[in-house]
Amino acid sequence: MIHLSSSSTIYRLMNRLISIIISINIIILFMNDFLLFDHHHLRLLLSNAQLRTRICVPQSVYDDCNQMADNIPGLFSCINARDKFECMRLLDRDEADIVNLDAEEIYMAGRLYNLEPFVREEYNGNNYLQRTAVLVRRDVKIHSLIDLKNKRACLGPYNDLYRWNIPLGILSYYETMVPDCRSELQTVEKFFLEACAAGNWSTDLFLDEQLKRKHRRLCSLCRDNVYGLCSEQDSFAGPDGSIKCMTEGLGEIAFTTIEMAVDYFAQRTIMSSMYEFLCMDGTRMAITSRGCHWAKHPTNAFVIRSGRDRNKDIYFRTLQMVYNRFSKLRPSWFDKSFVSSLNVTQLIQLFPSNPNNGPMRYDHYLEFFIPSIEKQMQGCPKRNITFCLSKEGELSKCQKLQKAAFSRRIHPPIRCYQADSEETCIRLINERKADLMILSPDRFYYGARYQSLQALAKIESNDPQYSVAVVRSNSDLSMLSQMKHKRSCHSGFGHLASWTIPIGSLIRDELVEPTSCNRAQIIVDYFSASCVPGAADARINPNGTGVKQLCSQCIGDERGHHHCDLDFGERFSGEDGAIRCLVEGRGDVAFVSHDTILRLTNSRFPTNWAKDLKSSDFRLLCRIPKDLFDPRTGGTLRGNSIDDVNDFVNNNNNGGNGVGRTLLHATIYDYNRCHIQAIPDSIIATSIFTPYDIRLDAMYILNQLSETFFGKYKTSFLIAGMFRNRSDIMFSDRAQKIQLFRPDISLEETLGDFLPYLESNDLITCGCIIENLSFILIIFTTFLYYILLY
Repeated sequence: MIHLSSSSTIYRLMNRLISIIISINIIILFMNDFLLFDHHHLRLLLSNAQLRTRICVPQSVYDDCNQMADNIPGLFSCINARDKFECMRLLDRDEADIVNLDAEEIYMAGRLYNLEPFVREEYNGNNYLQRTAVLVRRDVKIHSLIDLKNKRACLGPYNDLYRWNIPLGILSYYETMVPDCRSELQTVEKFFLEACAAGNWSTDLFLDEQLKRKHRRLCSLCRDNVYGLCSEQDSFAGPDGSIKCMTEGLGEIAFTTIEMAVDYFAQRTIMSSMYEFLCMDGTRMAITSRGCHWAKHPTNAFVIRSGRDRNKDIYFRTLQMVYNRFSKLRPSWFDKSFVSSLNVTQLIQLFPSNPNNGPMRYDHYLEFFIPSIEKQMQGCPKRNITFCLSKEGELSKCQKLQKAAFSRRIHPPIRCYQADSEETCIRLINERKADLMILSPDRFYYGARYQSLQALAKIESNDPQYSVAVVRSNSDLSMLSQMKHKRSCHSGFGHLASWTIPIGSLIRDELVEPTSCNRAQIIVDYFSASCVPGAADARINPNGTGVKQLCSQCIGDERGHHHCDLDFGERFSGEDGAIRCLVEGRGDVAFVSHDTILRLTNSRFPTNWAKDLKSSDFRLLCRIPKDLFDPRTGGTLRGNSIDDVNDFVNNNNNGGNGVGRTLLHATIYDYNRCHIQAIPDSIIATSIFTPYDIRLDAMYILNQLSETFFGKYKTSFLIAGMFRNRSDIMFSDRAQKIQLFRPDISLEETLGDFLPYLESNDLITCGCIIENLSFILIIFTTFLYYILLY
C-alpha cells in the first residue's frame, strides 16, 4: 500500500500519470511518421508532452481547431478569441502560446505587443507570396530613384498592394517623393509627369468617379480614357495592365511583380530585351525570376511571445509533425485553423540573420514591406478622420479599430474622441472638431432636421431587426389593436423599439387621437399602468408627465431603491428588463426588439429569472391594417372573419412566411410577419459644414472599413459582434456592411417608411407650436449660430 502523506504528493502523481497517458497517445499517433524524424526529436517531444501547445484562433474557426485537437489528442488546446487582434493580446498575457498571422497582422503584433515570428509558411516553395519590381525601358535614362521623377508611369489602381502601396511606400520612405500634404494622390500626381492607374480606386461607383475626376493626370496615360475615368474596362487595367501600358503605350516605367513580368515576357521573348528591372540602388537587371525586387510580400508566420526562446523548438517540432502527417490528407480543419492556404508547402523555422542580435523581430521579417503600411508623409501635419463617441465601451473598440485599420493601409488614419453625450458630439462635428458619429435613426432624424447633420452612410444588416409586442402564451390578447387598458412594459423612456415605434404605431393605426404634443400622455391614456424606466428623470421626461402611472409597474433594485431609474439598478430597465417585467406578472405586453425574446428563452440566458423560460411561453401580437378592423371599438373586426385576417397576415406580410400558422398562434419565431415595424439601420453622419475634400476622405475610409473588416479580413478584426461581453458597441452586432449614400440624398430617402413614425413623435411637426416654443427657440438659435459662424 502507498501512503499519500500530502495533497502535493497526489498532485505530482496525477501529473506523472497524465504525462504517461499523453506520451502513449503521441507514440501511437506518430508511429507511421517515425521514420521522418530522428530519435532526438521524438524524445524531445515526448519529454515535453505535458506542455500542451495553446494555439489561438478566431471564433469563426474555433470549431475547426477543436477538430484538429481531437485528431491529435494531448498535443493542442484551442484558445477561442474574438479575432486575431484579440489573439495577440492573449499571447501577450500568456493566455495562449502561438497564433498564425499574415504580414499586416505580424506588423501589428510586433509593434503593439513585441510578439516574434518563429515559424513561417513556405508558399509554393518560396518564402514570399509575390515580389514587387519596377520595369524601365532600356533607352530611358534612369540611374537612381530620384530619376523616376517627371517620368511617364504605369501604375496599378489606387491602393493596389504590389503596383501602388509597396513601390510608392518605398519612394516615400527614401524621401524621393516630396509629399503634398493634401493627400497621397496629390503627391503621386505631382511626382510623375503623366500616369495610368487603371482599375477600381473604390468599389463605390460615386466615390471612384469623384476621385478620378479630381486626379485626372493619374489617368492621362490610359488608353480607353472615357471622360478621364480609367475604369477597370480600360486596356491597361488588370494584373498585367501596367506592363501593357509600357509596352503598348507611352509609359517609361511600370510597377509590377517579378512573377507577372517573367510570365508576360515569356510569351514575348523578342520584346523582353527592350526592358529591364530597376534595382533600388539604381542598377538594372535582365527580366528573369532572379531579377531584383524592391520588396517581398512575406508569407504567414506563427508568432510567439517575446522571451519564450526555450519553447520555440518544441512548438516548431509539434507544428512540423502535424504538417507532415496531415498535409497530404488535408482534412477540412487543415487550411482553416492550422495553415493559411492550400498553397502552403512546408513550415520552416526562423532564425535571426545574426544570432547575436537576439530573436527574429517583426521588422526583420517584414523588411521593406513595412513602408507600404506606414506611408510616411514627412513634414506634414497629421491628417485624420475623427469618430466622435458618446457611449460607454466605444472608445476601447474604436482605438483597436484604429490600429487594425492602419495596418491595412486605410488612410487618412482614424482618430477616436470620447464625448460625454450625443449632443456634445453633434456640437463638435458642427464646429469641425470631429468628423463622424454613429446615430440611431430616431436620433439622426432630429440631428438632420434641426442640427445640421447629414447622412454619409448606413450600417446594413441582411437580418432586419423588428420592434415586436410580446405577450404570454395564455394571454387573451390576439392583435395589437386590443391593448387598450392593458399594462405595458418598456425598455426605457424614448427608446426606439420600445417607445418611439409603439407610439408611432398607435397614432398611425388611429388607435389614439393625440390631443397634445406630449407623447408620454399617449401611453398614460392608452394603457392602464406601465413600467417605463427613465420616466421619473426630469432630464428625460422634462414635463414630468404621468410619472406615477408610467412608473407604477417598476420595482427598483433588490432593496427597492432606484425605482424607475433608467441606468442605476431598476431591474426592469433595458430590453431584458422589459421581458422580466412581463415574466414576473407586472405587465400584459412588453415592447422589445425581436431578438431579445429569442435570446432569453430555451436556456440561452442562464440568469435565475430567465433560465427556465421556453419559447412556447410567449407569443407575438400581429398588426392588422386599419381597413380590417374598427379602431373605435378597440379592434373589433370590421365585417371580416378571423380567417380573413389570418389569411391577410400569412399571405401579405413579408411574403407569407407564416404559412400554416394562424394569427392567434404567432410564435416568437414569426417576427417576419408579426411585428410593429422594422427598425432601420444606424446612420453614420457628418455636418453639412464638413468641407467636400474631408467628406470624400471620410467616405473612402468608411468604404474601406466595410470592404476590409466585413469582407476578406474579418478574422483580423471583428468590427461587429459582442465586444467585451457587451452588445452593439459602435456597430450593431448584426452589422454586415457599410453602405455609402449619395451626397444629395434626402431625409425621406434615408429613413424611408420609418419617417412617419419619427414625425409622429416630433414635438415640432406635431403642430403644437405654442406648447414647444422654448424648444423651437433653442433649435433656431443653434441653427443661427452656425450660419453666422460659417
